[in-house]
Amino acid sequence: GSDAQTYDYYDYTISAKDNDDLVIGVTSKAEGSIVSLVRRDNDDFKQMWEIVSL
Repeated sequence: GSDAQTYDYYDYTISAKDNDDLVIGVTSKAEGSIVSLVRRDNDDFKQMWEIVSL
């Protein structure tokens, strides 16, 4: 198998954090690991996600 991780196979949940940040928790079905991503700019949904926890 490839070492690259494909988010298409991940389960995810979205929750609001404060009033500006949007936090996504991504759980790998295969590995069971959790990745937290946060979108810092609330004005534009199509922003790059920052990995804040692995």
